[in-house]
Amino acid sequence: ASWPTEIYQKRTSDANSRPTMTANVTQPIANFIINNTRMNLPSIVIKPTGDQSTFKSAEAYEALLRHIQYRSQAPAIYIDSHQHQVWGGVGYFRMNSRWDEENPPNDASAFDQSLFFDPVQSHMGVLLDTNIKQKSGSDARWGIIFEDVDRDAFKRDYPNVEAPVHNALDASDDWVREKTLRIAEYYRIASDPDELIYIEDTDEATGETKTSTFRMSEAPDTMTKALKEAEKNGAVVRRRKVWNKRLQWFKIAGNKIIDRNLKLPGRGNFIPIIRVLGREII
Repeated sequence: ASWPTEIYQKRTSDANSRPTMTANVTQPIANFIINNTRMNLPSIVIKPTGDQSTFKSAEAYEALLRHIQYRSQAPAIYIDSHQHQVWGGVGYFRMNSRWDEENPPNDASAFDQSLFFDPVQSHMGVLLDTNIKQKSGSDARWGIIFEDVDRDAFKRDYPNVEAPVHNALDASDDWVREKTLRIAEYYRIASDPDELIYIEDTDEATGETKTSTFRMSEAPDTMTKALKEAEKNGAVVRRRKVWNKRLQWFKIAGNKIIDRNLKLPGRGNFIPIIRVLGREII
């Protein structure tokens, strides 16, 4: 239990200095929960559920993920996020990609990257899309990770970027300090409207039915007219609206974007920030 603020101030005032011992009764309970997780660490399991998936392919993906977790020292990252889940209500960790070698060879493998799980510097320094419906945050459209870096380290990593000397917002803002700068990594999912086309056509001469599925953005300009002709000739054409997603990344220092990648690898469905939620009541 802790003292109410008003009573604590009265007991610690110069006129009335009295003991204010505090017994932290929640720490043993929290440690009990955290230690249970230490003994039973979570693991990633792949289940083959698609039409073309197999048990062997699921095993191969699990082996790949075990390798990623081993290289990332994932148990320590899981525990770190779980501790903040217990103490603060929510914790985070992230997925990142890095070059495979510090001193790469002079061949094509020099451009290989590998996936890693990474911790966050501060769990309070993570912002995730406030419109999410999934508890894991897997439906987030944007996310921000803040980190304070040493000015000398900033100059070493970005020698051609002038470090900001003033705060971006106002005097009370602490993005720019004497010895540190705040860096923000901003992820967002950009979406462009598209149309998914399914066409089923039967060759009158052979009676063979051919099907094809494609996106209009990938089709030649003449395809719109060809589809109309096919429909007139009895072909089955189905259409639905879809979105072409791209995961984008920006690095911001002060009021400047100092680096960006507008097309990260993958299908762009997820923000690479994993949310570990405690008890949430709305």
